[in-house]
Amino acid sequence: MSNLNTEQALENETLRLFATLGWQTTNAFYETFDPATASAARPYLGRNDESDVLLRPRLRDALHALNPTLPP
Repeated sequence: MSNLNTEQALENETLRLFATLGWQTTNAFYETFDPATASAARPYLGRNDESDVLLRPRLRDALHALNPTLPP
């Protein structure tokens, strides 16, 4: 098995594990960084590029939900 196949298998198992734990998951390998070109096959997750490790819009929404009385 090639290294790429091994990494993909590990990624798929990790996504399955997180899904069984109740996490919302997506495989961002084919992610687009332009919301205008988003589709089911190429989701837009809110990152500017691959170097962004946080999904800032989702983080901001989660922080607001946890701390509704704090200012933005």
